[in-house]
Amino acid sequence: MRKTFATLGAAGVAACVLGFAAGSGVAQQAVPTGMVPLHTSLNAVMVYLVDPVAHEIWEYSDKQGMTEMDWLRAEQHAVNLIAASTLISIKGTGAGDGIWVADPLWRAWVVNMQSSAHLALLAAQKKDQQALAKAGEVILDACESCHQKFKPALPTEGIKHLPRVPL
Repeated sequence: MRKTFATLGAAGVAACVLGFAAGSGVAQQAVPTGMVPLHTSLNAVMVYLVDPVAHEIWEYSDKQGMTEMDWLRAEQHAVNLIAASTLISIKGTGAGDGIWVADPLWRAWVVNMQSSAHLALLAAQKKDQQALAKAGEVILDACESCHQKFKPALPTEGIKHLPRVPL
């Protein structure tokens, strides 16, 4: 499968996806020209994406004897956190999502989280555990500060964390 997509290239993959959608019985929708809407709540993105990858970055900050695979995973988690930062800047389907993303303080913490996730990515690429720990501390500060202001009560929307699988 991986080799097939690599051979097809981006245009080929897009054609396959569009062809699948056209022949799958999925209702045809207009393709948005701007930002694709977020069809879930920001809370769901936080619980299922942001929190797990942030925890993994924190775990790797302290892990003894990091392997090549550990560094690759730390890099992957940092990229996921960078991408998630963009997602949580978009209004989702949650009741308070529009208020949150319009708040300048929310946006500042999102930028801070993305910047610190980028530092975590650079640290993982350099295999610098001390820099990874520093980036993790900044991520933690952004998370805790934001939660104090926007989400002091846990959980909301009935969404709960999945059990963590040890490294």
